[in-house]
This record gives sequence, C-alpha cells and structure tokens, in this order.
Amino acid sequence: MQRLIITISTCFIILTGCKNESSSNVETVNTIIGTIQQKYAPDKRTARFEVTLVENGTYLIIKGITTNEKALVNFKEKMDSIGISFTDSLLLLPTADLKDKTGVINNSVSNIRSTKGDASEMATQALLGTPVKILQNIGGWYMVQTPDMYIGWIYQSEMDIK
Repeated sequence: MQRLIITISTCFIILTGCKNESSSNVETVNTIIGTIQQKYAPDKRTARFEVTLVENGTYLIIKGITTNEKALVNFKEKMDSIGISFTDSLLLLPTADLKDKTGVINNSVSNIRSTKGDASEMATQALLGTPVKILQNIGGWYMVQTPDMYIGWIYQSEMDIK
C-alpha cells in the first residue's frame, strides 16, 4: 500500500511539474507585449499598442494594432532575439489607405469615444473645424487623433474627409 502511494505521488509530482513549451512561449510573449505596451503606450488615450496572442496548435498568431512604429519594431526585434516564430498580423496605424487622409469636424461639438459605439465612454470632444488625423476605418466608425494627441472613435457623419 505504501508503495502505491509513493508511486502515485511521484507520478503526480512529475506530471504537475512538466511545463509545456507552448505555454512557456505564451507567457514570454505576453510579458514582451506588456513591456512594450508600458514603454510605448502607457496611456491608451494618446497611443495604442493593442496586441493579442492566439495560440493555434503549435504556432502563435500575433494580431493587433499600434500607432507607434518604434513599438512595432521593438516588439519584432524582441521576438526575433528570443527565437519565437509567429504569424505576424500586426497593423501599424494609420492604415495605408488612410495614410494621407485628414478629417475636419463638421459639428459644433463632436464626441470622440474610447471605443466604437454611441454607448461607449467619451474620450474627448472636438470643436467645429478641428482637423483630425484619420488612423483606421471600421464600419463607418473612424479612429482619429486630435491635435492634442487624444485618440478615439468618431462616426463618419461628424467629419468631412479631406
């Protein structure tokens, strides 16, 4: 009986002590994401580094957006230096089709939201005639950056695109 208890205990210790390489990679990548986010985008109101990790079997998919090119370059360098291969689905904003586009607020006061949707928290407001840098377009909502560097979402009818 004592031998059985020792055998079961040993198996339990061995099995719980084993660490999957994939889960170790996930932890490492999440640490890198947190470090880059803290360094380049500590305040989501003025900079974005929104990156998620998707584990698909034996490989990793990294998706997301950033408004800071240095953050993107630094992230990729760190990933290369530790030798973790991944599928890159990261997008640098503004997107290529909006790179040279500017919006001009056409309402007396337009609410700029922290996320898409009328029920979302208000990030800031922009006055009539304020130029905004257009970063991204998703379903009629535009992610914009105001002259005071605040980033948020505005509905297309609240600005004219130049």
